[in-house]
Amino acid sequence: MAAAAANISSFFNRIDFISILLPGYVAIISYLLIFNPVTLLSSNTISFDVLSALVFIVAGPALGLALREFQRALSAIYTGVGNHFKTERDREEDGKFLRSYASVQLKMTTDERNVLNEAEALYDFSITTAVSFVGLALLSGVKLGWMRPQWIFFLVIAFVLFFGGYYQRSQSYSPLIDHLMEKYSKLS
Repeated sequence: MAAAAANISSFFNRIDFISILLPGYVAIISYLLIFNPVTLLSSNTISFDVLSALVFIVAGPALGLALREFQRALSAIYTGVGNHFKTERDREEDGKFLRSYASVQLKMTTDERNVLNEAEALYDFSITTAVSFVGLALLSGVKLGWMRPQWIFFLVIAFVLFFGGYYQRSQSYSPLIDHLMEKYSKLS
């Protein structure tokens, strides 16, 4: 077990931890605490080493990646639907921006790429974790009953995380992209 844990750092970095692993861990631990606390709190149900391996090596990364890809797919669908209502000129401008952004990504320094990737990872963490809490709210309402307050608690957390993601995107991630686009457009 210790050897497997030591090897995690060789294929997961800080960005992966923030955007993929952490949301999965939060979702699984929250689920276990609310719906099956005996699993976490009792030494009689499953060995701690086996539970740790299942949560931190298998389930957390798998769920975190699935949640991140789900929220990105929802964003792509939203953008795709929105594009049908845009003028041809606006769609061309969007395409021009995406091509310019791809060009900038190829020109960025490693430090700039790391800063951009971390900003994106923090945004992904907020949105992905919020999506997991919406799921936990729905599960809580169905499983425990809508008269119990847990589902409201999960929705409040989801709302705060969605707001945090919006703030992260508008105050850090998007301005960083704009700065890099401006910097590298001058160099072209």
